[in-house]
Amino acid sequence: MDLHGNLEGLIDIGSIDKVVQVGQVPSISSLAQRLGRSGRKTQKSILTIYNLDQWQLLHNIACYELLQEGFLEPNQETKRYDILVQQILSILKQTSGIRRQELILKISKNWAFNQIKQTEIKTIIDHLIQLELVEDLQKELILGIASQYIVTSKDFYAVFEAKKGFQVVNKGKTIGELDPPAFGQSSDYIGENIFLSAKVWKIVDVDDKKGKFFVEKARDGKPPMFLDNGRGEIHPRIREKMLEIVLNNYEYKYLDEKSQIELQDLRNQFKQFQDLHIEEQRPVITKQQKTEIFLFTGSKIQKTAQKVIETTDKYLLSNLDSPVSLTLKTDSKSSFNFWQKLQNTKIDFDEISRAQLDPEPTKNTLTKYTKYLPIELQIEFYKKLAFDVTGYEVFVFQTKLRI
Repeated sequence: MDLHGNLEGLIDIGSIDKVVQVGQVPSISSLAQRLGRSGRKTQKSILTIYNLDQWQLLHNIACYELLQEGFLEPNQETKRYDILVQQILSILKQTSGIRRQELILKISKNWAFNQIKQTEIKTIIDHLIQLELVEDLQKELILGIASQYIVTSKDFYAVFEAKKGFQVVNKGKTIGELDPPAFGQSSDYIGENIFLSAKVWKIVDVDDKKGKFFVEKARDGKPPMFLDNGRGEIHPRIREKMLEIVLNNYEYKYLDEKSQIELQDLRNQFKQFQDLHIEEQRPVITKQQKTEIFLFTGSKIQKTAQKVIETTDKYLLSNLDSPVSLTLKTDSKSSFNFWQKLQNTKIDFDEISRAQLDPEPTKNTLTKYTKYLPIELQIEFYKKLAFDVTGYEVFVFQTKLRI
């Protein structure tokens, strides 16, 4: 799969004729960046992508087509309570003391925190006082005793924390080290293959506390992955574009012969849905008493849907590996009843998020400074990072299934 464009380079790393990508591009923005890294002298950017399966091929075509249309993922607005903690301590260090209301106004005027209410800022300040990271002298706030080590550390101004790598262990012998998994559960990677020490290994168990992956030699031919490969958030428009591509007959000239064959194979699987209304319908295929609902929506919305189903009936889901669908242990007729039930099911995502966190706030290390937040704000922060509740509710309510 060869993509040619004329995008201006985004990072100055010298003269490169061609960039090679193995697997799925994380986003449209990253695709634009990769294209821009080549062809400085020739003014012709060339990116060759080796797709590891059909869904990656479809994903990469969708990203490139959307890039050609001028679409880029919008910035995600998240209340970064954790960074606010760092900024409070930073301001107190800079000023050697500041009046409470002046501090609150200073933070409120910062565009990075314009989504955070003043009441939430006050709550965080009060919690930092309880932790003795901030001291209240009535007239002004100053750094507390417990914050002295934090603010004098060479890593204080770094927002991201360098995490210790996971040891990779086979039969009691350490064969190497890998970066810890990005946001998510380490257990999600059990069953995945990795490449290390010139061999392919399968992750069979994880010890989070000791930071270890336990592996055995892989024999299933499954391609190895990087721990964050394809695990990032995929925008709903990308998945919707994938469905458009599957349902049309357009020939993409930049695909090689094998990619053309694989794309046609995917299209053959969805031939009966060519008149489907993408704006409001999603295809359903039933095989051997299992029904696959092809959501073709954002990864965060799909993850939210999976969590709702797991909470209501954990035995209903059959396969969680598909990037675009949910597989249910039911027939097609029952899937319609299931979808109606899903539309009327309300789940307390605050409680789901609370269950993922330690009740002791200082033990939670979701990001570098989250452990200094009160538990209720940690729950809110986790929920926004892990799920898209509003997007899920809109999608499920507006979407009809089509057999």
